[in-house]
Amino acid sequence: MATANTKYTYALGKKAITTYHTLWDSTSNHSAVTVIDLSADADSSNTNSIRIDRVYMECTAGIDAQLLFDATSNEQFVQTILGSTTIIDVDFTFGGRPGIVPSASGATGDVLVTTTSAASADEMLLIIWWGSD
Repeated sequence: MATANTKYTYALGKKAITTYHTLWDSTSNHSAVTVIDLSADADSSNTNSIRIDRVYMECTAGIDAQLLFDATSNEQFVQTILGSTTIIDVDFTFGGRPGIVPSASGATGDVLVTTTSAASADEMLLIIWWGSD
């Protein structure tokens, strides 16, 4: 069995939710793997502007993961703690906030994931609520 990535995106207009699950069979880490491909996953009229409303991330104890906005120099916006199984559930709209958008130059609107310390049988689950502006 190879490392298995499963992705599902449901978009309705400019709002969407993406689920992304990885089950590793080796020590091969993700290196800027695309989780949200804005040009393929969003409203066809939008290709470079994304807003993250909420992120749910769960990893097994041996793995560390970070979510990045794709840009000339990728911009990190969520990071797990290596060895922790604490669920990350961040609502960037809490208290009436508008969510977060990339601020780095050359942003494409895509969201990437990079991992370290992957091992066979490690798992990562991401659920991202987002919109294209």
